[in-house]
Amino acid sequence: MPFLAHAAGSIIGDTIAAWIATRNELLVALTIGSFFLFSGVMMVFKLPTPIWFNVIELTLAYLPMSWIVGIGFALF
Repeated sequence: MPFLAHAAGSIIGDTIAAWIATRNELLVALTIGSFFLFSGVMMVFKLPTPIWFNVIELTLAYLPMSWIVGIGFALF
């Protein structure tokens, strides 16, 4: 569930930011995703979670979701 919540937060934030942006939607979405990634890294250092969860979360929840949203807005 935490993975889903973090991925959904990244998708929603990226969607709103890319929708507001008039151009460079991919760059805007990836910028917001990097802020989410930074907060995820901070969470990894503060909370005791298993290593496998940290690896999956940091590699799949933030920047890939931002990239998907950014490409979607850039194409349409």
